[in-house]
Amino acid sequence: MAFGNNYSLNSKTLYNSVSLIEKLDKQSIPYYLLLDSSLTVRDVFISEKNNHLGTIDFLSKHSSPGATKIKFDTDKINMKSLKQGTPKTATFRFTNTGKKPFIIYHIKTSCGCTKSKWPKKPIPPNKRGEITVTYDAAKSGNFQKTITLFCNTPRGTETLIIQGTVK
Repeated sequence: MAFGNNYSLNSKTLYNSVSLIEKLDKQSIPYYLLLDSSLTVRDVFISEKNNHLGTIDFLSKHSSPGATKIKFDTDKINMKSLKQGTPKTATFRFTNTGKKPFIIYHIKTSCGCTKSKWPKKPIPPNKRGEITVTYDAAKSGNFQKTITLFCNTPRGTETLIIQGTVK
């Protein structure tokens, strides 16, 4: 296994880790998240063509605003009946109920049929934000998809669910 650059972040470039992960997703470069026992993201291992390129230690060793609490209006949305071939979007609204800014580092969906958009800037305490999720509705039948947020809550991740039936 060949080793490349170690992508270590400081407090000024912490938020750029989100951009890097988005680029990796767009270029289909595999990466692996290292979680601790509380499911907090500790490292992102990046590899390309089976070569290990480095790690991003963006939570455990570098400045972070700390953990905060959020409250979703709902964490599960039933999209009900969708017409096959017609994408549908659901919006998850939340409030930062903690004392620190809320940061979403990355979102991973359970399959490529689900796309998400989220605030790239921290959400201050007592402020609201939203995450939009679009399901492509390409295949008929029942569906349930998970959306995992990698964020600065005490657990390090939050899970949202969309479900429905494509006809």
